[in-house]
Amino acid sequence: YDLKGRYVVEDCDSKNGTYISYKGEPKSEMQLKKGAPPNAIQNNSIVRFGAISFTFLEHRPQTS
Repeated sequence: YDLKGRYVVEDCDSKNGTYISYKGEPKSEMQLKKGAPPNAIQNNSIVRFGAISFTFLEHRPQTS
């Protein structure tokens, strides 16, 4: 979470790589580079650390 209210991901010199797919499709993923600024993720982004993938689902409570 950064100061602009976004959720962000960055690679911290991992051995297996950190990848993001903003479209929710593994074929469209990009690898994060070591030392690059953090990347903001959005709802339904797929974040992959090596062989393990997670889908980011943001839950915002409904306001009355």
